[in-house]
Amino acid sequence: MAIRCVLILSISLGSLSHAAQAEEYAIFTLNPEMNPISRVKAKMIFIGKIKFLKPVGKISLLDWPIQSVERKIFYRQLLNKTTAQVNAQWASLAFSGRVSLPMSLSQPSSENIRHWLMTYPQGITYAPLKQVPEGANILLILGRSDED
Repeated sequence: MAIRCVLILSISLGSLSHAAQAEEYAIFTLNPEMNPISRVKAKMIFIGKIKFLKPVGKISLLDWPIQSVERKIFYRQLLNKTTAQVNAQWASLAFSGRVSLPMSLSQPSSENIRHWLMTYPQGITYAPLKQVPEGANILLILGRSDED
């Protein structure tokens, strides 16, 4: 009986995990001058290879807390990498002096994201689609079946 309960619980948790990973994520800004970006360009931005976008110039990135589920799912969807792999890549780039690390949210909420984006007009971030602040300029949506 106990083995059966564990098996059912494992199957249920696995289903929840797949459902969470299938959730759509948006890459967005509040800057209306930024144009939609391709998935390839988004990958280059979030691994530190692109630091400037026309017509706004140098961009700033906002990331979720390092241990957050949102960060884990986002990097798996966009880059097919673990958070540790992405962090190692950013650390290498920062050590070389070529880039600054993305700023990290300490208290994730729509209000905090909006405040940061208002403070940094060239700022770009990501969130589950349902948590994107009203009026945001969505640059790319991840997790749609047509992109996977």
